[in-house]
Amino acid sequence: MIFTTIARIIAWLMSLFGALLAAMGFYLAFSSMPRAAVSNYIGSQTTGEVIDKGVLIFAVGIALGVLTDISKSVRINKDES
Repeated sequence: MIFTTIARIIAWLMSLFGALLAAMGFYLAFSSMPRAAVSNYIGSQTTGEVIDKGVLIFAVGIALGVLTDISKSVRINKDES
C-alpha cells in the first residue's frame, strides 16, 4: 500500500508540474519577449518544445494516477474477500 501512496503523490506532482510547464510555454509563446530571452527562461530552443514536454508530463501523471486508483481498488476488493 505504501507504493500506491507514493505513486499517487508522484502522479499529483507530475500533473501539477506538467500543467504549469505547458501554461508557461503558452504564456511565453504569446508574449512579446524576444526569442533569445525566452530560451533563457525555459531552457529550450522553442516554446513548442516546452508545451510538448508539459503536455507529455501531464499525460503521464494522469496515467499514473489512473493506475494508482486501479491498484487501490484491487487492494480493497482483495481485502473484502
